[in-house]
Amino acid sequence: EMIHGLAESEDIQAIDPLDLFCQPSQGICSVNQGASFYITDKTHYSRAAAKRIVQRIEDALLDENWLVSARTDQKESRP
Repeated sequence: EMIHGLAESEDIQAIDPLDLFCQPSQGICSVNQGASFYITDKTHYSRAAAKRIVQRIEDALLDENWLVSARTDQKESRP
């Protein structure tokens, strides 16, 4: 909740990894999807979880056209 409050006050988008794995309304968090586990120990996400988090970040950037803009800017600045 603190992350989302700070994001709102700064007009930025926050991506909380817990939102990808937890359903607060039901009070549960998923530790796996099939054979892919999201947690390796008490404080570390697994490779499968990291891939989900990165995908969510990429989706957010694409939604805001940030990745498209960055790629276009890179192409235009090349000789």
